[in-house]
Amino acid sequence: MAKGDIGAILKRARMAKGLSQADVADRLRLGSPQSISDWERNYGSGIPIPALKRLIKLYGLSDGPVFEALLEFQYRRLESSLRKEFFGKNRT
Repeated sequence: MAKGDIGAILKRARMAKGLSQADVADRLRLGSPQSISDWERNYGSGIPIPALKRLIKLYGLSDGPVFEALLEFQYRRLESSLRKEFFGKNRT
């Protein structure tokens, strides 16, 4: 797991609680577990902060380390996007 891998943190915490992605989706009142899967794979536009706060509470996580992982994840995502825009798609 890379530093700032918010998805891996969430997946590990969910599994430690013995919950399936469907269980979590039900508790968050989501239509399907696809969002949970996407968040755990760091896929898509990212996890909304209100949902992340609910997951922190559900999983019994400390908010400080989760925030730091989220910050690192967003930094890497922004850096990658800016590099592609500035230097072009072939140079990262």
